[in-house]
Amino acid sequence: MDPVCDAISSYDLEEITLATLCSHTSLQIFHGAREEGFKTLGLAIRTIPKYYDAYPRAKPDDFLSLTPTSTCLSTPPNCATETRY
Repeated sequence: MDPVCDAISSYDLEEITLATLCSHTSLQIFHGAREEGFKTLGLAIRTIPKYYDAYPRAKPDDFLSLTPTSTCLSTPPNCATETRY
């Protein structure tokens, strides 16, 4: 077996969460991840986009609202807040 397969075989698939930046493309990513049984996390800049309300099957399980990096660099450490649904 190759090194990548060796590493992946040790993962607990029940504990994997797929995360991506919230965008139009993320609708397809989150929908596919949900169909495959993965937990999902949406990474949003400042606010959670409203378009997920129109596509509930593509809405991530949780969101992490991030502060833009320019603000984060000047006022750490509160750069993110978690929102659960």
